[in-house]
Parts: sequence; structure tokens; C-alpha cells
Amino acid sequence: PAQELATFLSIRGACCRAATNWLWALGALQHALKLEPKSVGHQLLFAATERDAFAAGALPKTAALQFAIRSLQIPSRPDHAELIARNAALNAMNLAGADEGVVDASLSCLESN
Repeated sequence: PAQELATFLSIRGACCRAATNWLWALGALQHALKLEPKSVGHQLLFAATERDAFAAGALPKTAALQFAIRSLQIPSRPDHAELIARNAALNAMNLAGADEGVVDASLSCLESN
């Protein structure tokens, strides 16, 4: 059944994570989440693995940009709504396959605000 496969993949992902084989770990955990999207355990393990892979510099450039955009903290200030809109637009650009250099430069500009 799907639940057993998801459990196996989650364990496989945890083992790959322990071995710092980040991409294999993320792949296994992503498949586990696809099979059991409501599993909080799978979600937490995937998020922690993605965060650690990002910190280790192991994510491909597009995935690293995606993580950085998603985890960007938008401060509460008068232009908060504008910054959120810029973040959403940047996320859409990255998902649409925009040039990584352009996305990276735009992210740096947004981070400096």
C-alpha cells in the first residue's frame, strides 16, 4: 500500500540525510510526501532536510533560489504589502524558469530592503 511505501521512503530519506546525501534524501522525502501529503512527520523531515541542504550549499541553483525566496522574512513596515507582492512575483519568475542571474539579483535587491 501507499502508506507502507511512504514510510519506507521516509526512512530511506532519513538515512540519506544522516549520510549528508542531500539530493537523494530530498528525492526520497519528496516521493513520501507525494504519497502521504498530510503526514506532518514527512513534512517536517522534508523541511529540515531542505534547510540543511541549503545551508550546506548542496541544492542546485534553481532549488536554492526557490528555498531562499520561500524563506525570506518580510518585515512589518508601511510597504509590507508591496514587498510581499515583489516576493510573489520573484517566486513566479523563478518557477517559470527565468534566468538564474536575474532571479538572484532580484532576490538580493529584495533582501536589502
